[in-house]
Amino acid sequence: MQTNTNFILLCCGIVGPIIFMTACLIIGQAIPGYSASSDFISFMTVGSHGWMERLNETVSSALVIIFALALIAKHRRLGMVTLLAGVTGVATALFPTSTEFWPGMLHRLFAGALFISLFGLIILSLKFIKSQKWKFFSLGIIFVTFLSILPAVIFNPGFKGVLQRVAVFSVQIWVMCFALYFVKKSLKQQSAELVNQQ
Repeated sequence: MQTNTNFILLCCGIVGPIIFMTACLIIGQAIPGYSASSDFISFMTVGSHGWMERLNETVSSALVIIFALALIAKHRRLGMVTLLAGVTGVATALFPTSTEFWPGMLHRLFAGALFISLFGLIILSLKFIKSQKWKFFSLGIIFVTFLSILPAVIFNPGFKGVLQRVAVFSVQIWVMCFALYFVKKSLKQQSAELVNQQ
């Protein structure tokens, strides 16, 4: 029973990013005047329709928190960093972007903390998952993310929304694969326990 519960909690790490990316694409089309190609994701959190993206970020981040709690039981450091990512994700939703100084500053601080915690998690995972394929995949995600987000922030091009989505979705896909690793590991453990019981 405990193994089944842990398996379900681990699956939240896969479901969260899927919800975030899917809702993000749908909400971007639903908001009048919003352009997914030229506007940042955080711009969807303001205005009368802002509640939709804030809800999306809150729910998807809450699922990552649940995933983190399942991780902490056996992999404390990985779980704690994942928990930090989930908590800062909720915080960015609670403090949406704003032209006012303090609300806007808080949003940028939490968004920065979110990216730092996620990159820290990626680096930390390399010490835990001893696989050459995982190493290349993780380092590739970091490369693509920086290659996308830096021009979007520094040069502010007309297609900055696309660049940010490439960066954000790349990290979300990594989180999905990270969670999938532990889900598969949990399934193998359950299979082994069933064999031992026979």
